[in-house]
Amino acid sequence: MISQGSTVALEFIKEVTIGVTPTTPQTSLIPYISFDMELDKDVFTDPSRNGDNQQRFMSPGSYRTSGSMSVAYSTGQFDEFIAAGLMGTWATNVAKIGNTKSGFTFGEWDATITTNRVFTGTEINTFGIEIVPNDVVKLNFGLLGRNMTIGTVQLDSTPTAIVAGKTPMTHVGGFVKIDGATAYTTGVKLDVNNNISQLNVLGQNAAYGTYLGMKTVSGSLTLVYEDNTFYNKFINNTSASLQFQLSDGTNSHTYMLPNIKLSKVAAATNEGVRLLTCDFVGLYDATLASIMSITRTGV
Repeated sequence: MISQGSTVALEFIKEVTIGVTPTTPQTSLIPYISFDMELDKDVFTDPSRNGDNQQRFMSPGSYRTSGSMSVAYSTGQFDEFIAAGLMGTWATNVAKIGNTKSGFTFGEWDATITTNRVFTGTEINTFGIEIVPNDVVKLNFGLLGRNMTIGTVQLDSTPTAIVAGKTPMTHVGGFVKIDGATAYTTGVKLDVNNNISQLNVLGQNAAYGTYLGMKTVSGSLTLVYEDNTFYNKFINNTSASLQFQLSDGTNSHTYMLPNIKLSKVAAATNEGVRLLTCDFVGLYDATLASIMSITRTGV
């Protein structure tokens, strides 16, 4: 039989101890666009010369898994990954940036060739969202894990099914606001980076653990060029607030960044409608006690 991607199922379970799959896991299936995690190993070689210009030794050193997962953004399907991407939790349907690390076990089950690739200790290192006028909204997660194993048995023979009736969110029915006023935009991009690194110690191949760098939140707005408001904010290093909402027609996720500053502004030079591309960074807001928050409905 030949493996084909369209029939590969992806399941997950949150780990109690990062790197350890719970005993008798009760997993949930994920609707996904792409999942490309792989195992990567450092390699030891012997630089000794033997007089014949030929290598004699190779051995694996430290290893890790890494990759990405892309999904069509819908309410209630990916909330655990979003919270993990913020390193926060959902409290009264609001998630903010925190410092709580979460690990997941992913199982990639290919029934055609009876193969299950299992990735353990997987953390959400980055997550990004991109909103355009002519497509559904997509979420992209950057993943960093500790190990991969291959077997012939699915993690859970009866995983929880994908939630029925969920549809991807779009910009329709939502909004984009800057400083509380409607902004006429043709694109919004937001990226959260936890800057997770793995710590390797002597005597073992797998990572001993992970540690955090400084979290960064950045993105870009593509705006209709109507006046010099955003050029002036860039020139004068003036803070602004950014709020946008996504909707599936019934439920929504609303993103709030009360304190952004523009790091670059560039005007299009084409003959048609002139657009401004504004890159921004998100900064801590004392009132929100976070760089950003997400408020959800329709859990």
